[in-house]
Amino acid sequence: MLGGHTVVRGAFTISSYLEGTGTNLRLTLNAPFTPSEINQVYNGMALPATSTSDGIVGTAAGASCAAPAYACYAGALLAFGIRRSSRPSTISGTSRSSNQFWGNTTFQIGYLGQRAYHLMVPFDYAQRTLQTPSASCPAPCTAPSPFFAKNLTLYNVLGNGGPGARISGTQSNGTMMYNSLQAVLQKQMSNGLQYQVSYTYSKCMSDNSGYYGAWNNAISAYPYWQNVYDKKAEWAPCYYDAHTSFQPMPCMSCRLARVRNSLAARTAR
Repeated sequence: MLGGHTVVRGAFTISSYLEGTGTNLRLTLNAPFTPSEINQVYNGMALPATSTSDGIVGTAAGASCAAPAYACYAGALLAFGIRRSSRPSTISGTSRSSNQFWGNTTFQIGYLGQRAYHLMVPFDYAQRTLQTPSASCPAPCTAPSPFFAKNLTLYNVLGNGGPGARISGTQSNGTMMYNSLQAVLQKQMSNGLQYQVSYTYSKCMSDNSGYYGAWNNAISAYPYWQNVYDKKAEWAPCYYDAHTSFQPMPCMSCRLARVRNSLAARTAR
């Protein structure tokens, strides 16, 4: 406390957590699971149907998944998992100064900042790379995804021999940054009446709109990156970014202790 009327506060936190990614990109959606493992109905079946010693078991009538043909993957959507995924972490810092004047009025001003790393991003591993057009490859000239450079056979089977392969997975490479200046004017009046005026000036930037964006929200960006090879191009204001916020708020606080004591006194009479 400074001078008996001013209080300065500050805080700094680091948090780490495991971000959920839903069920749509689970590996058990892939062939040879037919139907997908997450949609399999086990009612009335003797369990377990298979054990780990059986390996990956598909249906007897299904196409073989063996190399080099990879027949079961023809035109399929391949859910792709990364071996290592960094846990998202958030760093937050805040400082605030509060000053009392006129006996019943306080003014607060403060800064709040947050930076998040390793946010989960749905990732299109099949996206082709843009090449310089030539006589042998007219515009738009593209090359297969470098993520499958060591297995172009599977990449081509997924695209039915063409450029239409669909390979969806995750990356823990999203980031977010939030900075804000916040001010609050608060006045205590008589009989529990309180009036407060709050103002916030803020800026939020991110390259990640949330793993699935915001459900049924027209202002949310498409969760997949437009160009997976250009992370900087995705850096833009958060879809929920609000530069300014002004909120006046009256509040009536009931003096419960006084009311209770008054009722008790009347009852005693």
